[in-house]
Amino acid sequence: MSLALLFPGQGAQHPAMLSWLDHEPAARDTLALIDAGLGADWRSRLEDQTWSSSNTTAQPLLTGLAIAAWRCLAPHVPNPIVCAGYSVGELPAFCAADVFDAPTAMRLAQVRAAAMEAKRGGEDTGLMAVQGVGQKIIEPRVHGTPWQSQFAKAPIDVFSAGSAWRSRKPRRPCVPWRTLHAPRDTRRVAHIVGGRGARDFARQLEAIEFQTRALLWSAT
Repeated sequence: MSLALLFPGQGAQHPAMLSWLDHEPAARDTLALIDAGLGADWRSRLEDQTWSSSNTTAQPLLTGLAIAAWRCLAPHVPNPIVCAGYSVGELPAFCAADVFDAPTAMRLAQVRAAAMEAKRGGEDTGLMAVQGVGQKIIEPRVHGTPWQSQFAKAPIDVFSAGSAWRSRKPRRPCVPWRTLHAPRDTRRVAHIVGGRGARDFARQLEAIEFQTRALLWSAT
């Protein structure tokens, strides 16, 4: 059997997530990194949606929990032939591939999150998914609105990120929107963050000595 690992991005964090890790010796070192960055009471604080959905909480948290979970599971499964990550999930993917270690992944998550939070500038932003309508149909209808069509993962699935996502809709309706998912619990901006945040992240990357392994890894 061949094994591939896929680490997700932010948006699904909740107080009880991966609670079994709290009792696993193999997870202790990584959980200690989370405690150091977010405080030992991070599970109870996840009840606060504003705190839990902030980039500076969600990204280091999910990075650390993903690494901790993999460290517990790794001795019991075959070595992966592919490690992939979506969005911030690329950091635990690199760690699982032994490209860099857990403290490095956590540090990068913190720098990445801070840059994205600064770029958001306090705006109430979010992410939604639309199915059944192609990106070419949606883009003209959201042009000039707070919605920013970010990318398409498949011809029928379009993800949009933008500001004022709770109260505003595109000026011209897109019909038929067969499936409109509820906005995800995340304070998102586009993945491309320029300026000082990008420079800070680049300096962190330049200081890392990347290791190589005989497996494939992928990041988006």
